[in-house]
Amino acid sequence: MPTWLTTIFSVVIILGIFAWIGLLIYQKIKQIREKKKEKKKLK
Repeated sequence: MPTWLTTIFSVVIILGIFAWIGLLIYQKIKQIREKKKEKKKLK
C-alpha cells in the first residue's frame, strides 16, 4: 500500500469524524432553538 494512499485514507476518516460531530452539534442547537420557540408559544 503506497504512503500517499494511507495519508488520503486517514484524512478522509478524520474529515468524516469532524463532519459527524458537526452534525450532532447542529442537531442539538436546532432542538434547543425549537424548545425556545415552544416556550414562547406557551406564554
